[in-house]
Amino acid sequence: MSVAKTTIYLKIALEQLQQEIVKRKQVEKELRATQERFQYLIASNPAIIYSCHPDGDYSATFVSENSKDILGYTTQEWLADPQFWVSRIHPKDAPRIFASLSLLFEEGYHTHEYRFLHQDGTYRWLRDERRLVRDEAGNSLEIIGYLFDISDRKQLEKELQTSQQKYKTLFEIFPIGFSITDAVGNLLEANPALEEMLGRLSVVDREDKENAKTRRHRDTETRRLRDKGDKVRCKKGKKATEYQQQIICSNGKSMPVSELACKRALKENKIIKNVEMGIVKSQQETTWLNVTAAPIPLKNYGAVIAYVDITERKRVERIKDNFLVIASHELRTPLTSLRGSLGLLATGQLGNLTEQGQQLLEFALLDIERLMRLINDILDLKRMQSGNNLITLSRCQTNELIEQVRYVMQPIADDAEVTLAIATISKSLWANPDLIIQVLTNLLSNAIKFSPPGSTVWLNAKQQFFCGGDGEMERWGNKRDKNRFPNNKQQRTKDKRQRTIPTILFQVKDQGRGIPSDQLETIFEPFRQVDVSDSHQKEGTGLGLAICRSIVQQHGGRIWVESTLGVGSTFYFTLAMSPEHLMD
Repeated sequence: MSVAKTTIYLKIALEQLQQEIVKRKQVEKELRATQERFQYLIASNPAIIYSCHPDGDYSATFVSENSKDILGYTTQEWLADPQFWVSRIHPKDAPRIFASLSLLFEEGYHTHEYRFLHQDGTYRWLRDERRLVRDEAGNSLEIIGYLFDISDRKQLEKELQTSQQKYKTLFEIFPIGFSITDAVGNLLEANPALEEMLGRLSVVDREDKENAKTRRHRDTETRRLRDKGDKVRCKKGKKATEYQQQIICSNGKSMPVSELACKRALKENKIIKNVEMGIVKSQQETTWLNVTAAPIPLKNYGAVIAYVDITERKRVERIKDNFLVIASHELRTPLTSLRGSLGLLATGQLGNLTEQGQQLLEFALLDIERLMRLINDILDLKRMQSGNNLITLSRCQTNELIEQVRYVMQPIADDAEVTLAIATISKSLWANPDLIIQVLTNLLSNAIKFSPPGSTVWLNAKQQFFCGGDGEMERWGNKRDKNRFPNNKQQRTKDKRQRTIPTILFQVKDQGRGIPSDQLETIFEPFRQVDVSDSHQKEGTGLGLAICRSIVQQHGGRIWVESTLGVGSTFYFTLAMSPEHLMD
């Protein structure tokens, strides 16, 4: 071979060698980059990555450097001691861990949690996820895995378990009945106190709600509840005999499902307090409960409900009411006779009295009048609260009612040096005019009584529209019948659950001392007055507002008060307009 050819071959071989060198350097560069990325991933991983032998003491063959940050040990410490891992597992966890390793060789993957000794002498909880590596023949080559420090999670689980145990203990021993529902109101849990009140309750299994409807019919041993309108399905006694229990309101009428505290709390998404209801167990036995429900802001939960047994309180109240009614009736006759006799004496027909005697006679007449008002108020209130007081309604005009009230109250306002400002509209109401006049008179009388001289009391009425559901209309509409409500058609929107109800809003505003915020509800209870130094000097029985509330509620309306101390109070109540305004 000539020198020229040899030179050409050498030149080609050199070029190929240079290309191989370039390719190799490129591969080495990519390999270094891959190794750097791998090291970065290992270093930044929150878990300790390791590999170990698949037998013996499972001595480590590789441990990532972040072990120093997580457990306080260097990689060299792991690799230098074949029993490093085995010797640092908590003694109480070791038997369980070693026994469970057989699952790794059977399934090729296993996860377990255990306590491991930290370099500082404390134990840390670790989550160990392992995978077995095998060769083509199926022989075990090594174990690879990673360790997570789950100490914080375990601490939270411990705290949660403690909290749950406290909750469970309170739930079980609390003398007040408690229950928890799902998002639609089905009972999930009930404590023993509630079951003692109502018998053994059936509850829906939270883990199998999809099949709850079918299983409720089939499985009588599992605790479940089915919503049956205004009735509760319960089980009572060892034989778990099923029977229906009717729910009634405080007035003895059946309570609509929409009025249940739980249903209202879920629908209105707010706490519903102090709803009184009776569970009719038999003709002779009714359990009365005061119910408060609050929505639970958690997925798959509905509301928590508290039940206070007020059966004994109701019994005492019934005895007290009966006594008041009997006593009032018994007192009315002699008081009437006494008032007539003293009135005759005051005319002077039986002889003239001295000035002092005349003054004492006037005091006696005033006290008798006060007692007569108290007796009449008690009888009126008890008659209204009994639920048997069927009021007679008729069509009346708001401006005519207010004009009659003005005629009665103007002299009283003048005597108190209080200005009476009245604004009204001419709209029809379907109401009992005498009772509505009584409400307005009571409210105005209180406003004038507690207003300083030179101040103003306002009375006005205006139309407004209330958008309510079926339950709101039922409170008013269902009390009507064809004879008492001749044109009883109701206006409906496209959504059958919502209706626009035209109402009249009455407003009585004063510039008095105001009412404390914690008494805005209680002042509507019988014999309740604002707790001030001179309240008993204002000649009140404490029944006026209770009577107003009963009258308004019997008309299907609502009454409430807003007040600011030192500024004044405003009482509101609403009444539905006459039926022709509700026609389609």
